[in-house]
Amino acid sequence: MSVFFHFFVSVDQKSPSTVLFRLLTLAPLHWTAFAFWLAILFFLSGLPGDAAPTHLFPHQDKAMHFIFYLGGAGVFAAAISSTWSLRRSTVTILTVVTLALLGAGDEYRQQFTPLRSGMDPLDWMADVAGALAGALILARVKSFAEISSCLPAPADGK
Repeated sequence: MSVFFHFFVSVDQKSPSTVLFRLLTLAPLHWTAFAFWLAILFFLSGLPGDAAPTHLFPHQDKAMHFIFYLGGAGVFAAAISSTWSLRRSTVTILTVVTLALLGAGDEYRQQFTPLRSGMDPLDWMADVAGALAGALILARVKSFAEISSCLPAPADGK
């Protein structure tokens, strides 16, 4: 408990980017967030088609797929990169492949859900595009955090 408290309280001597870097390396938090994301995915894909939100703009469902998988890719990439020491390119590839498979499984499952079509290749493509965007964004954020954590802290009084 004191380690947890020390981590969050003693940040006054660290730059904000160092705190960001440390937050990005908390593996249990990332795996918990990914498990939560999977639970939401399982819940949402099991909803009947008439429970879907009203369409506010054309192709809204594709945008929702993209955004949801962007978030899932972010937490999955953070989880694997904070658990194993992998190159950013490997993390990106593993993230996109894993979420592409999850997206395909989700589309397959939806065909058995009442009032859902499932097996929509455009939904799956939106899933993959979102996963790629999320993995690339996290790789960029981690790169920035790693570089910034190596910079000296600003001098006091400036």
